[in-house]
Formats: sequence, structure tokens, C-alpha cells
Amino acid sequence: MPGMSGIELQETLARHGQVIPTVFITGQMDPDICPRVLAAGAVACLRKPFHEAALIKAVNAALHTRE
Repeated sequence: MPGMSGIELQETLARHGQVIPTVFITGQMDPDICPRVLAAGAVACLRKPFHEAALIKAVNAALHTRE
């Protein structure tokens, strides 16, 4: 996204009270990324490459977050 990263978007939404069940997928190896997005309200953070089962679990968690 031009001008803003996915992490910055997640943090901005959280500051404005907009909680959206989000699954982050990253190829970055920075160890701070996943804790940072989870603290901002993400349901899951997957690092590439990941197993299909991990994606299915994360999407199910996102779908059931608002029930």
C-alpha cells in the first residue's frame, strides 16, 4: 500500500476503535512483527512459508471472533 504498511494500518484502525478480525501474512523475518500486530488486534500472524492448516485455523479464528 502506498504510504502505509499493513502494520501501520492495523495500528491506526485500533487507535480509532475499529477492530477488524485480521490475519497478517508476512515474509519478513523481523521477530517484532507478529507480537506487534497481535497487540494491535490481529487474530493471527503467519510467516511465509506456512502450512495450509495454519491458514485454515487462522481464517476460522477470524470468522469466529465476532460471534
